[in-house]
Amino acid sequence: MYEDKLRAAKSEIFAARDAKLKQWTAERDAALDQARTATQQRVAAAKQEIEQTAATARQQIEGLSAALSEQIMRAVLPAGISSEVQQ
Repeated sequence: MYEDKLRAAKSEIFAARDAKLKQWTAERDAALDQARTATQQRVAAAKQEIEQTAATARQQIEGLSAALSEQIMRAVLPAGISSEVQQ
């Protein structure tokens, strides 16, 4: 009788412990999923911002390179020749 009650109490304790461990594991997994999702969203937003910045920088470089080549042409070639080359 005593052993049966002891065995039942141990079984109940182990069952409660297992249930608590499962609950903690589920909570941890949910928190990890939430953190993973938030991180992925931040990474995607940062990538998009980098792409936009790079596109803007490329446009600026293209515009500046055209102006710079124009200045080089004027500095290197005589006045009459540079206007003929542009045509």
